[in-house]
Amino acid sequence: HAYMMVGDTEKANSFAQISMYHHLIALIGDAVNYLNMHMQDKEICEETIRRIDQLIEAFKLDALDLNVIAIYQYQVAVYYAIAGDNMEAIKRLQNYAKTVLALLHCGVLHGDTYFTKLDLGSQMPRSKKLILENARENLNNPLFAGIQEMQEFSTIRRMLEEG
Repeated sequence: HAYMMVGDTEKANSFAQISMYHHLIALIGDAVNYLNMHMQDKEICEETIRRIDQLIEAFKLDALDLNVIAIYQYQVAVYYAIAGDNMEAIKRLQNYAKTVLALLHCGVLHGDTYFTKLDLGSQMPRSKKLILENARENLNNPLFAGIQEMQEFSTIRRMLEEG
């Protein structure tokens, strides 16, 4: 692109990394919407989850953008609750709660050893109080009625109560 043509390899490198990162995050956001549209289609949901889990693992995105990962884990938990897979729904809600708490404690969107040029700022997207309130409210989703009596669910709720 233009930076390479003028010999600014530093800016070209930074631009490429930021572009790749934004495309990956957008893909996860699109996958969340896709899951939401196809909640009743087990094949589509399971394959989407399998592929996005691999993407998150391959690019270590669960350490880069905690907000989008929390949203993804929550949507996957909703899918498993609808599908009647209570243990997988609990597992994904545990991942959701851990991600929300990690977001509260680090809050900074940052790069890693691969994405070395990401400077995403140090501001959290919302206040810690609001993030926790929303996370606790999300547990009241009626679709979780089948798992709300489980001990693991109570533990997740307590994690988010204590922050």
